[in-house]
Amino acid sequence: MRTVFLRRNEAQTLSRISCTTVCGSTSGITVAGRGDRLEYTALFAWKHSIQGDRFPESEYFFPFTDHLPRPWLEDLSISASAGGGKHFTAPPNVVCTTVSWKKGRSHCIDCKERQMIKPYVQVAASLFLVFLAQQKTHAQFGATLSGVGPVSRSMAGATTAAPVDTLGAFQWNPATISALPSSMDFGLELLLPHSTLASTVNAGSLAPGFPAATVSGSNNSDTGVFPLPEFGVVLNSEDSDFSYGLGVLAVGGFGVNYPGSSTNPMLTPPLPNGLGVGPIYTQYQMMQVIPTVSYQASERLSIGFSPIINLAGLSADPGILAAPDNAGGSGFPTYPPMNHGAFQWGAGFQLGAFYVTDSDWQYGASFKSTQWFKDFEYNSRDQVGASRQIQYKLDAPMIISVGTAYTGFEKWLLAVDGRYLNYSDTRGFSSTGFTPTGAISGLGWNDIYALSLGSQYQMTDAASMRLGYSFNTNPIDDENAFYNVGSPLIIQHGAYMGASYDVTARFTVSFAYSHYFENSISGPIQSPGGPIPGTNVTSSASADSLLFGATVTF
Repeated sequence: MRTVFLRRNEAQTLSRISCTTVCGSTSGITVAGRGDRLEYTALFAWKHSIQGDRFPESEYFFPFTDHLPRPWLEDLSISASAGGGKHFTAPPNVVCTTVSWKKGRSHCIDCKERQMIKPYVQVAASLFLVFLAQQKTHAQFGATLSGVGPVSRSMAGATTAAPVDTLGAFQWNPATISALPSSMDFGLELLLPHSTLASTVNAGSLAPGFPAATVSGSNNSDTGVFPLPEFGVVLNSEDSDFSYGLGVLAVGGFGVNYPGSSTNPMLTPPLPNGLGVGPIYTQYQMMQVIPTVSYQASERLSIGFSPIINLAGLSADPGILAAPDNAGGSGFPTYPPMNHGAFQWGAGFQLGAFYVTDSDWQYGASFKSTQWFKDFEYNSRDQVGASRQIQYKLDAPMIISVGTAYTGFEKWLLAVDGRYLNYSDTRGFSSTGFTPTGAISGLGWNDIYALSLGSQYQMTDAASMRLGYSFNTNPIDDENAFYNVGSPLIIQHGAYMGASYDVTARFTVSFAYSHYFENSISGPIQSPGGPIPGTNVTSSASADSLLFGATVTF
């Protein structure tokens, strides 16, 4: 067996590559890029006299520099003469293992023969991905986005073991920044949710003869578009096993904007003039600032850590999370508004690990702690306009992610992620029902189990496309539909597609489209005394989003 020595080009960050070489009397090398378009220098060391099973590194080498395209195993063969007119050309069926590169180090890469992928395997993989894309399948796992930025999102966020860009790495696995080139990502998502609220109160269900006739209606939310910006930068130090990064991400939220109604009971005026609470408005937004460090513990294993700084805002009108008041003396209490409040700070952390095997498989895992927030505070008012102070406790859940990725199909990257979101133990989400003061104690969510499937295909040297699918369990039971009319995060299936194009060797543009298929929940209207027979409230939700982004590699 021969061993080839490669040395990193000092002008360019290169985290991982694959190479092929000849394991026989004729020697050669083919280098393939893993990641963005990269520039590298391959140093082929040789001597006329081979001793043992290794080419000793010496002053005799042939340098070759070129720009690599994105694909996994998109080979650029080197055919050149060195010294005594020897030519080095690698056959396509011999490959070597993937390793990590650091400035000033040489690594030995063992080569082995691998059977070529049959055409029918590629066809089967393509049909499988098309099948996934066509399944009748929300943008979020509860209040948490499935992915951020056009690259990660178009793979359904399946990036725990597939480092495709900085944004996905910051969100789901800080260890994967060791596998990225020094680069900067900018992204903007335009998320358009579609929500509908319907309710029914049968005649005589509230009291004998009241209401006199059944009241029923439905209204759409006028929410509009949510703009979600993202930014990330990764620096791979050429003199160190440490990589550094910073992400600023919009990672979650929700909102509705239902108008008042004369026929939809939930949206009619409060008693005595109606049966409901009037117009309903909610908005929750959560941003994270994520400084990150990753350590290349070995050629195959990296470990990452991120302290997380959070900033979130929550508004609700009427503020059903606060106690109603009867300051007007009418005998009919009403809920105060909760929309005069500042964004609040929070903190948490994330740990991750990323491991690359020599058989085209990659594995990743991460633990994101509960994000603990300062209490949300509001300058509100009572029924007669007198000042009133309100506080509400709301955190974000602990998240555990595991993933794997496979790069054995030429030009393909396939990735699978599994996620667990612990909403049942998170303040503001865990409990539900009415408190003794008449406030709603929380949203009553269950834990979420989520699955993301993502694929990337390199169409040309400059163009790549991606498809993805996500599924998650519904955190809201039908019996809690009433408590969540302002937070109908019930969608379970999402389909994703996107593409990237290398405008230059160092500048790439990307876009993505996502569709989140409609889901509904339905349950009784609740009161402090329990569910009210003869009543019903139904929430339906779907969503679409467009994402745009750019990547600069340096």
